[in-house]
Amino acid sequence: MLILGSCLTILIILVAIFAPTIEPHDFPTNRNIYFSCVEPIRLYKMAKNKAEEKEMVYELIEKVGLSKDQLKKYPHEISGGQAQRLSSIRDLSLNSKLLICDEPTSMLDVSVQAQILNLLKKQKDHNLSMLYISHVCFYIYSFNIFKYAFYLF
Repeated sequence: MLILGSCLTILIILVAIFAPTIEPHDFPTNRNIYFSCVEPIRLYKMAKNKAEEKEMVYELIEKVGLSKDQLKKYPHEISGGQAQRLSSIRDLSLNSKLLICDEPTSMLDVSVQAQILNLLKKQKDHNLSMLYISHVCFYIYSFNIFKYAFYLF
C-alpha cells in the first residue's frame, strides 16, 4: 500500500488537470482568490515562507495576464474567463510536466477562448507537455498549439 500511495502522490504532483469548465463558484466562496491560488503551493510546500508564496503567486498572475487586484476579489466577483485563467495559476504553480487540457475553452466567449489558447501556447516553451482534448479541431490548426493531433470519430 505504501508504494501505491507514493505513486499516487507522484502522479498528482506531475500531472495537473486544467479543468474544462471553471466557474467562479468552483473556488471556495468564503476565501478570496489569493487563497485559492496559493493553496497548491502551501499543500506541496513549494515555498519556504509567506513572502516566497506571495512572490510565486504574483509571478504566476503576471504570466496569465491578470492584475494583482484580482487576488483580492471573491469568487462571485470574477467572470468565467478570469476564473479559467486563475485556475491555470493553480495548475502551473505545481511545475507539472504534463498538463491535461480537457475542453479548456468550452463555455467561454470567442475573445476569451483566444486568450486562453494564447496562454496555453506560451506555456509550451516551459518544458511542459500538454494533452489537449477537444471536439473542435479548429483550435489545433489555427493556433498551431500541438505537434501531433489524433482524431477519434
